[in-house]
Amino acid sequence: LAAPEMGRARVQSIEIVLLESTPAQARVIVNGELPDSCTTIDAIDRGLDAANNRLWVEITTRVQADATCAAGPVPFTEDVALDVAGLLAGTYTVDVNGVTDTFTLTVDNVPQNAPPAPSGTATLAPIERVTLQIAESFPVQVLALVGGNLPDSCTKIGPITQHRDVGTRRLQVEIATTRPAGVVCTQALVPFEEMVPLDVAGLPAGTYTVDVNGTVATFILEQDNLLDTTPTPTGTSADTPLPAVTPTTPPLPDDTELLGIIRLAGMDIHVTGTLPIRAEVIAWGNLPDSCTQLGPITQRRDVDARKLWVEIPLVRPKGAVCTAVVTPFKETIQLDLTGLPAGEYTVDVNGIPGSVVLGTDNPAP
Repeated sequence: LAAPEMGRARVQSIEIVLLESTPAQARVIVNGELPDSCTTIDAIDRGLDAANNRLWVEITTRVQADATCAAGPVPFTEDVALDVAGLLAGTYTVDVNGVTDTFTLTVDNVPQNAPPAPSGTATLAPIERVTLQIAESFPVQVLALVGGNLPDSCTKIGPITQHRDVGTRRLQVEIATTRPAGVVCTQALVPFEEMVPLDVAGLPAGTYTVDVNGTVATFILEQDNLLDTTPTPTGTSADTPLPAVTPTTPPLPDDTELLGIIRLAGMDIHVTGTLPIRAEVIAWGNLPDSCTQLGPITQRRDVDARKLWVEIPLVRPKGAVCTAVVTPFKETIQLDLTGLPAGEYTVDVNGIPGSVVLGTDNPAP
């Protein structure tokens, strides 16, 4: 599949709605058009430029580059919550993809004489932005990078819970906050960022909505996100349905989980001409975060089909919360050519094909 094309939604009008509550709450109703039936809303980001009394909302789109679509326009409406907690009295501009409007707060938007929350009591954190990162692995991993502002110096991020509804293709994340009882807190916005690994294991292909405390973003799984670790038995073609067999990956420690087979950026095969003939695979790519590692590497071969397989798995400590930093790796693997007769052999390394030619029978060392 061709890579999806990203764009910026065409916004035609916005309407700001101030709710009669203390503190005040505000929403912006966004109306616009998508260019065709395939283009969808990708993400809604938002932020505050306090120096200029400006709140901005950025709505992006995505479409599969090779999709066949009915010509638009296709109207859309989005109801976006604005983070106005803690704003001082004044007039503010709301900018949604270049379309602007204003609203006025007649008083400072902070709780008046509000009692502190009891110790252990949780409320939902105010979320301004949700950015999704899809790691290049199989099964796919998705991280939600979440940001916002806590209302005071005492409030802290509390428990994070997840729920998912496969039928509606919706993942719900709730990020709670806690504040100790009986303390006096400085009324100042405190920025925060959290990284939340989403539970996407086993999800079928499709477009999914992620809702983090009412702020939404979407991502697309191009294929079913299933883990298939069943090896091809000796003497069986890769195109033949496989019987149930024990996976070749050695047992892992109890505190480690198998994520699947890593997607490689590339690989080379180097062959020596001496007897016995030796060959090594040099594979490289990127690990998606600070916790993920390469697992035990396994090899299989089918002498009759003249095919060799190398599987490089991806593992991670169970329950780990990881920093989303891409880490390059390069791995060298000695191929098992012991006792193979002369001929050309296909080598499959995590789905990347190559070949090895043996000019003569290769005896054991």
